[in-house]
Amino acid sequence: MAEGHYDDSAFTYFALSVLVVILIPSTFYYINLWKEVNAIHKYTGYDKSAKSKAKAERIQKAARKPTSWGIFNFVLYVLTFLLFVFLLKHASDSTPAAETVQFDPYQILEIDVGATPEEIKKSYRKLSLMYHPDKNPSEDAAQRYIQIAKAYETLTDEAIREKWEKYGNPDGPQGLSVGIALPSFLVDTKNSTLVLFFYILFLVVVFPTVAICYWNRQKETAPNQVLKKTMYLFYQSVTENMRFKKIMEILSASFEYTDNLPIRKTDEIVLKKLQADGHIPDVIDEQKAAAKKKKKVLAPFVIKHLMLFYGYFSREESILAAVEQDVEHLIKHVHQLVMGIVEISVGGGRRWLTPAVEAIQISQMATQAVWGPSARIGEDNSFLQLPHLTEEIQAKLAKKNKIYDILSFINMPKRTEFLKGEGLEESQITDIDNVIAHLPYDITMNLRCEVDEDDESVGITGGSITTLIARFDRPSLLPKGMTQEDLEKETAKEQQKPKSDGSTQFTKKKGGSEKFEDPFKVKIAKEEELVEAYAPYFPGRKNELWWLIIGDERTNRVVGLTRITSLRHNTEAKVPFQAPPKPGVYDYTVYLLSDSYVGFDIKKPLKLTVTKEVAVKPVLQEEEYEDEAEDGKDDRSDSEESVGSDDD
Repeated sequence: MAEGHYDDSAFTYFALSVLVVILIPSTFYYINLWKEVNAIHKYTGYDKSAKSKAKAERIQKAARKPTSWGIFNFVLYVLTFLLFVFLLKHASDSTPAAETVQFDPYQILEIDVGATPEEIKKSYRKLSLMYHPDKNPSEDAAQRYIQIAKAYETLTDEAIREKWEKYGNPDGPQGLSVGIALPSFLVDTKNSTLVLFFYILFLVVVFPTVAICYWNRQKETAPNQVLKKTMYLFYQSVTENMRFKKIMEILSASFEYTDNLPIRKTDEIVLKKLQADGHIPDVIDEQKAAAKKKKKVLAPFVIKHLMLFYGYFSREESILAAVEQDVEHLIKHVHQLVMGIVEISVGGGRRWLTPAVEAIQISQMATQAVWGPSARIGEDNSFLQLPHLTEEIQAKLAKKNKIYDILSFINMPKRTEFLKGEGLEESQITDIDNVIAHLPYDITMNLRCEVDEDDESVGITGGSITTLIARFDRPSLLPKGMTQEDLEKETAKEQQKPKSDGSTQFTKKKGGSEKFEDPFKVKIAKEEELVEAYAPYFPGRKNELWWLIIGDERTNRVVGLTRITSLRHNTEAKVPFQAPPKPGVYDYTVYLLSDSYVGFDIKKPLKLTVTKEVAVKPVLQEEEYEDEAEDGKDDRSDSEESVGSDDD
């Protein structure tokens, strides 16, 4: 019969093994973190402007500053390490359990195996006299005498000897002893109350609390990490033809802002200074005029956020210094919220093109802290994306050189001479050239379409699954391992190919039909493949992200959409979409939109020829947000009237 017992020593070694698995990677992590924090950080940016250096210092300082979660993790690591040391010391100090020794009568009687009965008897007499308790008063003598008697009986009694030879024990088969690697105090009756208390504490309090907190966090946040109540606000407010101004009002009413940024009395001073500056739209007076006409007005917190956004776009740094933390919070959340607006615009069967494009262009302005031409309010200062340029230089470029956008300035024949004429130093011109080399000024886009090879007709049939394949060239960012010589050979091959006139180029695709992919769940590029954007005004590091959209401008509909997380030289992206059901020629527009730079978007026409009408069912999966209506509502009454519904 098996016998079980709690083995303290086994538990100690088991716990040490588990702690080793935890501590080894954790120790390496903290060693590397310590090296990074204490390393001498040198500024290695593209330019030497004061703003870029200040941002680098701010990021380095933030990296050195421990967060509350980081402190908690480190304390937990230290406690784990101390527990490991304690258990190790306990294991080394504790007396190891006596090893199980196999019973050997020959060894006990100090005779050889196969000894004769006379030799056995002789040895027994000798040893029994030596260790008899009456003649040997030592403590071990009695135990030794018992073993000698048992060994003699084993070798002289045939039945006992048979048991020993068969089972290794003169008493016959023994029960199996099983040890459990848990401390014995768990079953000690003295500790039963304490053990039961901790068991109930974990089962009734800790586990349900963790589960409820996790559930509440998941319940409040949509899969895109935007609050569900914010997504519902977007769903209620975004309209088909909505443009920059109204989108900014909706964005400013996001609960990510209103729940975290308080309204202070001192904020009024900042807003009045911004209003008096004259560089930004007069939101306050507009709201007063709307109130007189008994129209819907913006809530005070929406006005504040909107004014801070506009001040940031106008780079009113001296005025915004008093609310720097608020502005930083606004800008850090912009890109995720823009993603939510785009998702609402194109999801749920809407597929609205205008608000999706306008929202993405807002993310460009937020990254660079400039007004883009798509804003149509404020003064276009997109040239300020380059260091050392001023609004005065931008005005001279427009007036004297007829250059109105940053891409034309980059391709300007005598750019260096012009900058020298404006009083810029050689080091400043070098900074500008270095930043330009990093900008996406040289991207070209080639398009073709793929159709299923199972299609019997030549061309694209109505409702068939079609895939737009966009190939991007960006010579300024060659792939890892590619040389300039390889680029020249590749360019020569490309020049020999026939040029596209914008009409549909299609090929048959091998394999079965392809389902639509979720455009918001794309494969994320590897860390080394990501391209960091030049964004000295953005509060943190920002990697480039691109949107590839197939749009029908005539009907204001998005036909297909995907995101590109890394756009380097010779990058390829695919956008599956469903061809129109009716035969004919359809004029689409393909947009390549950056979320990081203003003025580098690409628009290219795409003609799609549908040759035959085929009865098909829609493939696109509609995403509904009505089910989240109740979850997204907020208790505050003014939140429902925080934004207007009229389009620009």
